[in-house]
Amino acid sequence: MKYFEKIKNNYTRKIGFLYRCILFVEDFIEDAECENIYVETLNGTLFINPVNCVGEVSDSLTYYSRVHEIDVQISPVNGNFKELYRNIVKTYVEGLRRLVRSKLPLTMGNRLEYFMGVTPGGEGFLLEGGVEKVRIPWVNVVLSVHTHPEEHPIPSLIDLDTIVRSFTLRGIAHGIEAYSGGLFIYRVEPIRLEELFFLKNVKKRDPFSYFSEFGKLKSLRIVYL
Repeated sequence: MKYFEKIKNNYTRKIGFLYRCILFVEDFIEDAECENIYVETLNGTLFINPVNCVGEVSDSLTYYSRVHEIDVQISPVNGNFKELYRNIVKTYVEGLRRLVRSKLPLTMGNRLEYFMGVTPGGEGFLLEGGVEKVRIPWVNVVLSVHTHPEEHPIPSLIDLDTIVRSFTLRGIAHGIEAYSGGLFIYRVEPIRLEELFFLKNVKKRDPFSYFSEFGKLKSLRIVYL
């Protein structure tokens, strides 16, 4: 593995901001014991509209906005909080995907895989891996994506296990870019303990059967690009 490129731009910073919004929402809902929450983001501020909260809203807002270093305001907004998760993938598509796919000719020609990650701090990196593999020390990332030396973006068993591990550490999305297109698996809420047990107990006969089980989980979404 050798370092290839450091990336920091409006797109990586937006992903970092959206991630802090997500962490706030997840922690706030649990701490304030809210039935639901509606959100909107504007100019670096997260506007929230909590619904039927049992706990003290102002205390939870003050504490977790400080923890996640984000400006949060109460407002009568009506946006679905799950859009925050989807917008992380959308931001990758809008501003970072072209860079990753520009490495596909090298992946298809030499079978070298490339790995991009965006950290919670809003900084990105692109690494050149080895032949048909990318091995790096574990790095906490919000979003990660790697190139695939086959025609279709089918995840391997190692890919799927890595994705599950990332989700347990509050990562959001992992993608695969191949010749025919891309694929992303991302979560839209905290992954549940029973879902982890379900995946752990799935008999991993092959990547296809294991991958098909991911679509059964309420907390996950799969999208083809």
